[in-house]
Amino acid sequence: GRIARIKGIEYLINAANTIVNIYGYKDILFFLVGPHSYAGVDKAINMADLLDNIRNLQLDNNIILTGPISLKEVRDFYHACDIFVLPSLAEGDPLVIVEAMASGNPIIGTKVGGIPHKIKNGWNGFLIDSEDERQLADSIRYLIDNPEERKKMAENSRKLAVEEFDWARIADKLSLVYSME
Repeated sequence: GRIARIKGIEYLINAANTIVNIYGYKDILFFLVGPHSYAGVDKAINMADLLDNIRNLQLDNNIILTGPISLKEVRDFYHACDIFVLPSLAEGDPLVIVEAMASGNPIIGTKVGGIPHKIKNGWNGFLIDSEDERQLADSIRYLIDNPEERKKMAENSRKLAVEEFDWARIADKLSLVYSME
C-alpha cells in the first residue's frame, strides 16, 4: 500500500483518535504501512500536515508510519496484527485484502471497488461506508472488545482466502472455463 489521501488515511487517523482518546484504549497501536507517494490519481497528501494532525491529537505513541518496507516485513506485519483495515475512498481490486485474509486477519474495509467481494460482513470482517470514521472506530472497537469473535472472523478470512483466492484454485477454475469450449 501507500500513504495517500485516496486510501482514507485521514479517516483512519480520526477513528484512531476516537479509539484512543474517546473510548480510552491507550495501548492500541496503528501501523500505517507503505511509502508516502503520489500516483497522479489522487491529491498528494501533505506529510507535514499529517504528522502535525497525529501530534495534535496526541497519537504519537499510537500511530506508527513505517515508510516503505520489504515483502518479508509486510508478511511479518500481517501476522503480527490483530485487525487489518483498508478505509479506501476508491479502489480497484486490492490484493492487500487477500494477503491479509491469507494471513488470518479479520478485515475492515469500505464498500468501494472490489473490497465488498472479499468481505462477508459480520463473517470475516466488516464492510463500512467510506468517509465514515465513526463506523470505522466502532468496527475496530467491536473487534477489540470481542476477542473470540475476532478470532472466528480471522479463521473465516483464512478459510475464504484458501477456498476462493488460492492461485491453484483460480487456475483450476480458469482451466475449467476454457475446457468448456
